[in-house]
Amino acid sequence: MLTIPLLVGFYYVVPVDAVDAFAVPRIIGTVLVVVVLGRTILSELRNRDSDISSLVILFLAVVIVGSLLFFTLQTHRPQEFVGLETRTDALYFTLTAMTTVGFGDIHAQGQVARAVVSVLLVFDVVFIAALLSRMSDRLLRPLNDLATIDNDASAEPSTRAESVSREGEENT
Repeated sequence: MLTIPLLVGFYYVVPVDAVDAFAVPRIIGTVLVVVVLGRTILSELRNRDSDISSLVILFLAVVIVGSLLFFTLQTHRPQEFVGLETRTDALYFTLTAMTTVGFGDIHAQGQVARAVVSVLLVFDVVFIAALLSRMSDRLLRPLNDLATIDNDASAEPSTRAESVSREGEENT
């Protein structure tokens, strides 16, 4: 559980207002982080036995990366957002966008910001659906195991009766 405060702390200390000479490496780094996150999330979603907490941490990582992306975009292209001025604003906007609440106090105005928000929303719908599917699997697994045990237990007497019946037929 130490991961969550570390991710949030990382979010608030990462510099985003660096000189333009670092813009290309920063973009490449962001793309690499997104690719690694995407691959990790796909791997976790394919692994039906993975722990739900790892998916929640990955979700938080996506929130942090999205918030950093929005804050960096606003820092370098201030016309892209209305109302987004601080890192907390970016985190708040990311969470309201991902939960589809959208209060309207902060919103994407430019085309680049709208494209990034759209990608985040599509990701969110797919990820939340997968997370809910995983949670329902985890909740229903004990019930399915009980049903299997009950079916095996109720099948045993009939199996015994059949074998006793066969033995009786063989003896006569």
